[in-house]
Amino acid sequence: MAAVGLANILEDSPESVAKVFLEIPDLPRRLAFLLTNKKQPLETSTRRHLTRAIALLASREASRVSVKESGAPEALLALTDQGGLAMEASRGLLNLAPVAKDRDKLLKKGILPKLVTLLRSPEARDVAAGALANFTAGSKAAAVEAARLGALSLLASQLKQACDSRDENMTYEVLGFAENDAPVWILAAIAHIVDLVDTPGARRDAGAAVPCMCLLTCQGEGSVKELGIFALGAMAKSPELLRPTVADWPGLREACAAMSSPLLDRAKLVQRCIPVY
Repeated sequence: MAAVGLANILEDSPESVAKVFLEIPDLPRRLAFLLTNKKQPLETSTRRHLTRAIALLASREASRVSVKESGAPEALLALTDQGGLAMEASRGLLNLAPVAKDRDKLLKKGILPKLVTLLRSPEARDVAAGALANFTAGSKAAAVEAARLGALSLLASQLKQACDSRDENMTYEVLGFAENDAPVWILAAIAHIVDLVDTPGARRDAGAAVPCMCLLTCQGEGSVKELGIFALGAMAKSPELLRPTVADWPGLREACAAMSSPLLDRAKLVQRCIPVY
């Protein structure tokens, strides 16, 4: 019950996370120890709530460094292939947004195959896509590995389902919660992989996502619109994949025209694929 109470307290508000961390600064280490202590194994429900608590601590900048240094990332990695714990473990990895040595350590331990496998899980796939977006951001090695594992075709199908399940006239924006932001996270993962792998094969694998890229670009706000242009610009190196679709989105020309540096060159690539009548 203590694990449930802790998770509920942390989820109550960002201020609650900060307050608990200030009062118990070694809490991430304690939670990681409980999750990995094989001498006293916990029930699955208790482990789920502890994993959720770590994910919430990782969501706050003030406590994120402590979480990274606590052994929690390795604990979360071990939980990504354990059924009902996979979603919360992926959420923790998403919130940690590891870079440099922290990311390399998890990549060497095999995080990418686990995340790509989770893209097939209806419960965990949206959070897994978010974690995949973070792991592939700025890392060509991670992007190449994700593409090799077949992530792009899975993500393209997932993006279509995520967009189809929402109102056709909705506005897309970043709300700060993985499930609500699923289309944006999925698009980010696709964009990072296609951009860094930069091969015709990768663009073909992501081709089914082009209509949703157009949708998020035209109906997105702020950073979502920019992400859409970034993704379409990466795809525009294979213009035959864009031309049949972009013609159906008259708002794309206006979206491209509104872009400024550093996305201006990408916007121009997209504009060249838009037919002029």
